[in-house]
Amino acid sequence: MKEKNLLLKNGTLYAPNKKGEVQKYSKGAIDVRINSGIISDIKEDLTATSDEQIIDLSGLTILPGFIDLHTHLRDFDQVDLEDFGSGSRSAAAGGFTTIVAMANTIPPRDNINILKDSLERIKRNACIEILPVAAITKGLAGAELTNMVELAENGAVAFSDDGQPIMNMAVFRRALSYVALAKSFIISHSEDKHLSAGGSMNESPTSTRLGLGGIPAAAEAVAIAREIEVLRLAGGHLHFTHLTT
Repeated sequence: MKEKNLLLKNGTLYAPNKKGEVQKYSKGAIDVRINSGIISDIKEDLTATSDEQIIDLSGLTILPGFIDLHTHLRDFDQVDLEDFGSGSRSAAAGGFTTIVAMANTIPPRDNINILKDSLERIKRNACIEILPVAAITKGLAGAELTNMVELAENGAVAFSDDGQPIMNMAVFRRALSYVALAKSFIISHSEDKHLSAGGSMNESPTSTRLGLGGIPAAAEAVAIAREIEVLRLAGGHLHFTHLTT
């Protein structure tokens, strides 16, 4: 289906400069022309052509599409919760044009067949760009590494056992070495499960008063410190996700 030609009128535009910094594009209101999905003109007081749909954005802001590095699009055995179609539509409604999908699906994205199935579902159902993450270890069990190089070559943009931190630092060291070979990076869910076990909220006077198991900040801090030391040893690239402390 051919995309509509659009003329966005009288908006306040913020866009990246040559340094990649997002800043106000002009002092006053600006018009943006979009032909077949491509921005073709940005000027003041553009005149609409006969085939353009005009959208008045007076008092509104135009921004580049947002990118979310951490989403959970369940699909597969959890389509009742979410799938690539519904997740991408929700993201688009919120202004996101690219999202990164974690690997802790059921079954997990830990082999080439599940990755290819994911890519086919994305191609068939998604309305925005979805970039799949593959698992670091098979079954998210923290023991045996996936074939990271093969997965990266076939479309995995990063590796993560999100939700299940890798507690064995020897496994984590090997993962960092292999992710370097794959020219990719690891997204780490940093948590010491022994310290956080039984917890349901931040450890504090409030958790004690409510009688709920508390999770100390050290559960995250200890895991991060440990992984940084292994990173210094092994090299590679590491991204810490959803930090709270």
